[in-house]
Amino acid sequence: NLTDEQINKIKEVRDKYYKKLKELWSRLQDAVFSLRQLQFEKQPDKAQIDKTKDEINNLRKEISKTMNEYWKEIKEILTKEQLAKLTPPYRVRRAPWGPCPFYRW
Repeated sequence: NLTDEQINKIKEVRDKYYKKLKELWSRLQDAVFSLRQLQFEKQPDKAQIDKTKDEINNLRKEISKTMNEYWKEIKEILTKEQLAKLTPPYRVRRAPWGPCPFYRW
């Protein structure tokens, strides 16, 4: 039950955040791969492993922050009635270990 204006605004918001999130997810995947490579070395460099873990945590925080910004903008477009029809939080299907299976590396 969205108006044409709402549909257009949501498309704009979705396109804006898609590009940013795609880049963040790609960087996260690369960092996780790098971490696995570091951990399998014969002489693992603990400092580099810790640095890569910090990078992964920072990317996860940035993804979470970006998703929160995305939903904030979407919520501003929708009416209270439309928001009530969404399943919470806007609404991510929950896996047994939490809201996002991609966080389980």
